Amino acid sequence: MSITFKSVSFIALFYTTLVGTLLAQEPTTVFASGKDGYKSFRIPAIISLKDGSLLAFAEGRVNNAGDFGNIDIVMRSSSDNGKSWYALQVAVDAKELQAGNPAPVVDLTDPAYPNGRIFLFITRVIITKAK
Repeated sequence: MSITFKSVSFIALFYTTLVGTLLAQEPTTVFASGKDGYKSFRIPAIISLKDGSLLAFAEGRVNNAGDFGNIDIVMRSSSDNGKSWYALQVAVDAKELQAGNPAPVVDLTDPAYPNGRIFLFITRVIITKAK
């Protein structure tokens, strides 16, 4: 695969515009520990959709900030470049299994999904007590 000067320029312009837009606005807290029923949030990840919307994912740790226990994958969305965010939603409630490390990907190459298709890769851990 080759990258032409034109595509590199576009990527640089897009990146510069995105970074400039994000730096020009006031910081916004997307996930705040102790809110929405979660003691803490870890491992945030964010994607931008074709329509400009943002989706932010994180581990929602129910009982504490530890790496083991009741951990869900939560999500918030924004339609105004991250200036404000819609209410938190649970994307994966692992119940007895632990969910972690959200890694969202937007696939824009499948013609069956012209607006893109979102994949959310996660890890799952079975928690057992030693005898």
